[in-house]
Amino acid sequence: MMTPNELATALYALKWKQADLCRKTGIHPNTSTNWLKGKTPIPAWVSAYLGAMLDIQRLHQAYVATGSAMAGPGAAPDAGDSTDTTTTD
Repeated sequence: MMTPNELATALYALKWKQADLCRKTGIHPNTSTNWLKGKTPIPAWVSAYLGAMLDIQRLHQAYVATGSAMAGPGAAPDAGDSTDTTTTD
């Protein structure tokens, strides 16, 4: 089960405020406040949802934000790659 500290850490990593979580998930602001204060347990779906959002953020940073969308594992070399060492005689 996710702890209030883990919830706060996930929101910070996503650069989200409580209002962002509420808007994106449709929960009432009091609900997220109660979770963060430890007044009510955080449902398992919250951990799964935030985990998925963090995974998407990591993928975006790795493949989109860097401009290397094709540089992932198994990607074909760039057409202008000059590392071809084959020679013809």
